[in-house]
Amino acid sequence: MKPLNLKINNMLQRLNIDVSQFWEIIWKFFVGAIFSVVGYFEPVKDIVHLLIAFFIIDMLAGFWANKIVKQEKFKMSKIWATTFPRMLISLVLIMMTFWWDNVFGQTAVKTYWFIGYFISGVLLANILQNSYRATRWGILLNLAEFIKGIFKDKGVDINETDPIE
Repeated sequence: MKPLNLKINNMLQRLNIDVSQFWEIIWKFFVGAIFSVVGYFEPVKDIVHLLIAFFIIDMLAGFWANKIVKQEKFKMSKIWATTFPRMLISLVLIMMTFWWDNVFGQTAVKTYWFIGYFISGVLLANILQNSYRATRWGILLNLAEFIKGIFKDKGVDINETDPIE
């Protein structure tokens, strides 16, 4: 039985391809595949950028509130345990619903927009709550309660997202 490297070398010699050319072809294939996926999901880039910005602002507002209210120092472990998994799940949901809309020819209602609206609304409410905790500025509490009321009318309790405390 020939080793795998020898089999690959024999195959490349029969095709008249040098080993360095082989790896260049493999590299070009993977780069092309990656950019094909990126190009397919290009229509959701604005929603993704908005959600990433909201997650960063939410993280900073949570850090700010914890520093003022609880005198806690910044903990990267808390960010890795809460913010990054939520952000990853949110972005995957947006991409999956975009894919879903395309596969089923969904043109009347864009599901990925609604998912994006919902997640960004929850993040905005978290930002307002954490900013209120840090500043005690009443208008922020009123805005957070207004957003909570909108979600409560839909049967959703946004307090279940438990902001960083």
